[in-house]
Amino acid sequence: MATNVAIDQDLLERAVAVSGERTKTAAVKRALEEFIARRQQGKIVKLFGTLEWDPEYDYKAARTVDYRVVSVEVPEHLRLRVRFRDGLTGEVIFKKSHLRGVFAPLADPAFFAQASCANGFVEWPGEIDLAPDAMHEEILANGKWALD
Repeated sequence: MATNVAIDQDLLERAVAVSGERTKTAAVKRALEEFIARRQQGKIVKLFGTLEWDPEYDYKAARTVDYRVVSVEVPEHLRLRVRFRDGLTGEVIFKKSHLRGVFAPLADPAFFAQASCANGFVEWPGEIDLAPDAMHEEILANGKWALD
């Protein structure tokens, strides 16, 4: 849906520059998404001090899951098959929209094919890696982790 909005040109050019986006439309969209997310996070801050906590809760006990990845296969570009130490297996699917910033090199199929798991997590050359705990939780819940 097209919408006409008068925006200060200097402000818009600065937004495009700092966002890394290629177009003004993409920069404005990203700015709005970040603005909304930040405002929603502010609502959480208001909850501080209002919730009751269980003094018996041991947050370290929740860390007993072994999130280490023991194998990774690349069946095709932008798709991985992973197996965790606890036996859980699943797929990781990259959407092209996720291939920006630190993940931009993964757009190259030859580079993507270099995925490994020597240190217990999926990694590529240049210190690119995936959070094994988030991957494990999503695969446990859905059988796959779609990054978009």
